[in-house]
Amino acid sequence: MDVTSGPTPAVRPDRGGSSTDWEERMMPWHYQGDPLAEAVAARLRERRASPGGAVATVRQLADEGDVDCQRLWADMETVPDWVDFGLMRQGGAMAQCHFPHLILGLTYGCMPLTFAIRMRRPSLCAPVVCKPISAVV
Repeated sequence: MDVTSGPTPAVRPDRGGSSTDWEERMMPWHYQGDPLAEAVAARLRERRASPGGAVATVRQLADEGDVDCQRLWADMETVPDWVDFGLMRQGGAMAQCHFPHLILGLTYGCMPLTFAIRMRRPSLCAPVVCKPISAVV
């Protein structure tokens, strides 16, 4: 299957397709990477750059003439054609006008995720409040 030609259209079970068929056609996308980013990641591994300093290292390599780093840096700085700044401004204005509602929606909308994390890794959600400060520090 050629995964470079574009996104595979979704086949939804509720529209006559099977979920197995959709999953099989989407599987190659799980293994499709970005060759340019992979090349730059290989350069970073060669230099043993720390993950926290990756941006500075990529910028330094680009300034030194590394073609892959220059291409990645140019790609990161290029605004895609589909970006609509007017629509983003409208969304920002809506968020400013309705900030308390936004916070409530995000807080309570994400709450089921906290239950899922608690069930999968209880140690991540251990109550710190009930422990003495000496046990936490």
